[in-house]
Amino acid sequence: MQTTEAEEQAVVRAEEWLALVDVGDFEESWEHTASHFKSGIFEKHFFKSGISKQQWQSSLRTVEDSLRKAVLRRLKSKRYTTKLPWEPPGQYVVIEYETTFERQMNRTETVILMKESDGEWRVAGYKFKTDTSNVHVGPERR
Repeated sequence: MQTTEAEEQAVVRAEEWLALVDVGDFEESWEHTASHFKSGIFEKHFFKSGISKQQWQSSLRTVEDSLRKAVLRRLKSKRYTTKLPWEPPGQYVVIEYETTFERQMNRTETVILMKESDGEWRVAGYKFKTDTSNVHVGPERR
C-alpha cells in the first residue's frame, strides 16, 4: 500500500471517529478504537495500560465540559510511519487538525490511527494541545 493511500484511508476513519466524539457518542467512539487502546500492552520492554469504556466516557465528558463542542476542524498534517516512541511496532498515521472549540480557540488535535491485523485503521491515541501543555485523553503511556 502506498503511503498516501494509507494516509487517506486513515483520515477518513479519523473523521468518522471524530464525528462520533463531536456528537457526544463516546461509547461508540470507544468501540472504534484499536484493541491495545482498550486492553493495553504488556510486552517485555513495553507497557501501556488500556482504558475502559467508562474511563474513556468520563475523560471525554471532562474535555467537553471545559472546551465545549468543536465548531471548526481543519486538516493540518498527516504522516504515515511504522515507528512511534510510545507505541508497539506497526503501521500508523499521525493526523493533526487545527480545531476551534466553543470555549477555546485554535487547539491542535492529534489523532493516531493504527492498522490492525484485520486491515482496518482504528484510533490508537487522541490528544490536543492547549496554550501551555498537551492534554492526553486515552491510555496511560509508560
